[in-house]
Amino acid sequence: YHPLSNFYLTTSLFALKEYSLGGKALRRTVNLYPHWDTSKIDLHDFFPRDFELIRKIASFEKWLFFSTRNNDSYFLFGFLCQYSGLFEKAQMAYKILLSKDPSYLEAQKFANMFSQGSPSSYLPNWEKLHQAAQKKFSLEEYSDALDNWSNAYLYYPEKSETLYSIAYSLCALRKYPQAYGMLRLALKVAPNFLTSPFQQSIWSSRRSFDLILSQLEETLQERPDDEEALFLLSYFYLLNQEKKKANLALEHLRQKYPNDETIRFLQTQVSRSLPDLFSRAGENQEKNSLEKRTERTLSKQIRLGEKAFRQEKYSEAHQHFVQAILDNPKNIEARWYLCMSTFAKEEYSSTYRILKEIFQATPEKISSLDWTGLYRKPEVFEEKLSTLGRWVLEKEEDDQALFVFGYLLIVSDRRDQAKVIFERLQKRLPQDKDVEYFYRLLQ
Repeated sequence: YHPLSNFYLTTSLFALKEYSLGGKALRRTVNLYPHWDTSKIDLHDFFPRDFELIRKIASFEKWLFFSTRNNDSYFLFGFLCQYSGLFEKAQMAYKILLSKDPSYLEAQKFANMFSQGSPSSYLPNWEKLHQAAQKKFSLEEYSDALDNWSNAYLYYPEKSETLYSIAYSLCALRKYPQAYGMLRLALKVAPNFLTSPFQQSIWSSRRSFDLILSQLEETLQERPDDEEALFLLSYFYLLNQEKKKANLALEHLRQKYPNDETIRFLQTQVSRSLPDLFSRAGENQEKNSLEKRTERTLSKQIRLGEKAFRQEKYSEAHQHFVQAILDNPKNIEARWYLCMSTFAKEEYSSTYRILKEIFQATPEKISSLDWTGLYRKPEVFEEKLSTLGRWVLEKEEDDQALFVFGYLLIVSDRRDQAKVIFERLQKRLPQDKDVEYFYRLLQ
């Protein structure tokens, strides 16, 4: 056996969550290659997507907690932690393993490396992790932002300000019970960050802030007794300098929970001068106020459209998305939603036209929206996609419908199938720049 092939087998088994087999493969690798103490391994090269390795190790750790563990699994976990910068976790894994089986020589070998100095760490620093999450958040890719900030906190728990960022991502995803618990924890362990410049660094624009605010207001209209949503809304009112609304909400909560220290703390902040999250030197305040109202209206129209869409009222949803565009013609997100609604209505030529308009307006040709997640059930999207597939088979000359079909295969992670479609379109439409773009993307 060659050590490199065994090492690839180890990483593959780890990726497939075959942890016991991965540990066995790693033992063979270690015995075939004696120079681990002088080797530098960048495990992130094997998992190139953003923080993929970190997420997989976290999943492995949960498995160790809740599954029947064997010695080879602990050895694999210790090795992965050792070469991704989690030295304390690696040492603990080796310690547990050697207490169970002192004759496990491979674990002893790697545990001894710590007495000679820790191996090189390839773990990004907290600032890099935070910036990557912040970029995802600003792009409204809230699930990815949540993953990245959660990983940042996993590796740097002393950076308690990260708890605020996690809470905001959860709010954007409408996971209010989790957001409520996380925000209360943040206010408890890091209250000073409520008024620090760190808050301004998170809210680089009003879009996400107003999205969260409008969603919370809508939730309370539907569920007036939702105290967790009310607590979150009072907090965002406070950040938004809407102190009367914040105080009214907090007073309602205090009357029901008079001894709640977190509610009392927020009430003390109402009377204080909090920094304006969105202030910019030299900007006209009247213009800011107008932009704020426009964003709030836009968010409301999109939220109403989403609600109608999930109820399969596609024409109603379409009207809300059109109104959102009329409120702000430059808003790309609203056009993506409009594109989704025209596809749901099986108006393929209109879907194609809107896609082309979006591509002309922005360099980002891959939508960050969850096309399948907007439907009531994933099966509904699959049915719509199958309908389009049948149309394309029947109308072989309909290049516009074929383009839409290929694009939807991309955003629903069927790139191999999409590649076949765009190879066909490349032959039919060699001058189409968008066809060429996706053709090259899929090679």
